[in-house]
Amino acid sequence: MKKILAFGIALAILFSLVGCKTPKPDKIDIGFGGRDTRRIGDFLCGAKSDILIFDVDNIEIDFYFGFNTDRPIELRSVSEGYERVGIVAYFYNNNWRAGGAFFGEHLDYRNIEDTYFIKEYSEEEFFTEKYAAKYISKGLGRGSTTFNYHETFKVPKEIFDIKSYSFYFYVVDIWRTEEGKYIIGHRLSPNPIQLHYGDIVDGQIKILDKQVIVSKP
Repeated sequence: MKKILAFGIALAILFSLVGCKTPKPDKIDIGFGGRDTRRIGDFLCGAKSDILIFDVDNIEIDFYFGFNTDRPIELRSVSEGYERVGIVAYFYNNNWRAGGAFFGEHLDYRNIEDTYFIKEYSEEEFFTEKYAAKYISKGLGRGSTTFNYHETFKVPKEIFDIKSYSFYFYVVDIWRTEEGKYIIGHRLSPNPIQLHYGDIVDGQIKILDKQVIVSKP
């Protein structure tokens, strides 16, 4: 009887371990849940796609973004000596981290190394209910985010030229100094999302919202 009981327990443990295998991702769904409150910025971003394998010349993903309604309104005011030019959406390659090229002063904020300018929005347009995003804390450093706005953007295939196997979607405000230079994110903190990709095989590429082995589509 003891042997049968021990065998039954061992079998139950085996089945529980099998059942705990990490499921294979079947879609892109990032930026909506599981956030830590310490990582919440003034701008919030998310992405969704029911497709994981794309034609590298035609990668279109739905990106969600907006300003955090819980942040103080005075943070959106203009700093003395600076002029807010607008709100800009970017893709950038993981490579920029090596030299920190993304932050700092720029002569042309539409043309930054390893960064891909997507679209620009005026301050008057962006800080409205249309682009509002709401973070709801669920305790223990967890929560969820809802967005009023989303837009489909095409990911440029050039972003995969550098084999970093990840890229970011970023929304941030742009400021102009009195000297005519541009600064990214002078007042408001961004909250970029990271997407991971594998090698291009037969003109196709797999893109995921989690860092897993994706060397082939």
